[in-house]
Amino acid sequence: MMMERADAVRLMESKIAGKNLRKHIYSVEAGMVRLARHFGEDDNLWGLTGLLHDLDYDVTAENAPQHTFITEDWLKPYNLP
Repeated sequence: MMMERADAVRLMESKIAGKNLRKHIYSVEAGMVRLARHFGEDDNLWGLTGLLHDLDYDVTAENAPQHTFITEDWLKPYNLP
């Protein structure tokens, strides 16, 4: 089952405190959706990827090698592809 956008937004907003980083994330989501449509791909999946790509930034900003690995742990309960 695919994660719903509303669930991804709630998760992102629970992990990302900064207004500017949230703006960046929503911009990346929009860009990813446009790219998916251009390339004939799944725009929902690509949009979710944009929404979640910096999910762990607030806890890994000072530890770049861990960036994305914490997100991976947080997303395991969602059984994403």
